[in-house]
Amino acid sequence: MKRQKKIWIWLLAGLTCTSLFSCSKDLDQDPEQAIPTDEVFTSGSTALSALYGVYSRSQRPEVFGGQPQIIADFMADNSNYLGTAMSDINSFITSPAGSTVTDMWRYHYDAIMGANAVVDKVPGIQDPAFTAANRKMYVAEAKFMRAILYFQLLNLFSQPYQVAQGASPGIPLVTAAFDGTITYPARGTVNDVQTQIEKDLLDALPDLSDTFSDPMLARGRATKGAANALLSRLYLYREQWDKAAQHAKAVLDAPYYKLAGDYAFYDGNTM
Repeated sequence: MKRQKKIWIWLLAGLTCTSLFSCSKDLDQDPEQAIPTDEVFTSGSTALSALYGVYSRSQRPEVFGGQPQIIADFMADNSNYLGTAMSDINSFITSPAGSTVTDMWRYHYDAIMGANAVVDKVPGIQDPAFTAANRKMYVAEAKFMRAILYFQLLNLFSQPYQVAQGASPGIPLVTAAFDGTITYPARGTVNDVQTQIEKDLLDALPDLSDTFSDPMLARGRATKGAANALLSRLYLYREQWDKAAQHAKAVLDAPYYKLAGDYAFYDGNTM
């Protein structure tokens, strides 16, 4: 009997040591699906990867992948919604707890957090090979992305400028890189958010590229033309007609764009 007790005690002690060792080993592992922020912003090439990450997050269906545009169409009677997943939105009885609305909100802010990190961290990167022009351009592109993300969020979750002349509740503005502290910022007004959008676009405009030699990059990355076009739309929404015309003309006068001769392009993949 004593021998059996000794064997059990020895086995339990061994299992405990093994468990403790295994747990410690598992907990010490670095995450394989993400890179710590302080390791991302160390060079020009890693900064570009972080910027591309912002574009990548924005391609999600819930952001610029089509879902908000489709929802806007069937809510405006431009199309008929025949499904069931978003029937509450179609019937104008949307609940904030609904997964569709929650995911649109969450993924927009996830992309905004990525843009904030680029804006905050890129200027401080110590890399002699990282040119000043590229450094400024990456920050400018991140500011453009932040602006267009806030622009769409505001359209989805707030009243138009014409309601109370922009004094109605907008959405929370977050422009600082995430430092690990969870905060719950209050909603700014529509005017607050549109002022930030305007500031980001005007700040970005001088440092954005006119175009890119690679056609895929020219269509997929922020350029001066894109910033001018978004500024024109912002000013249209705010009924600032002269400024809207000024920035629209800047796009029309650029040699990189032309009006379509017909609508054949509509059936092609132009993304």
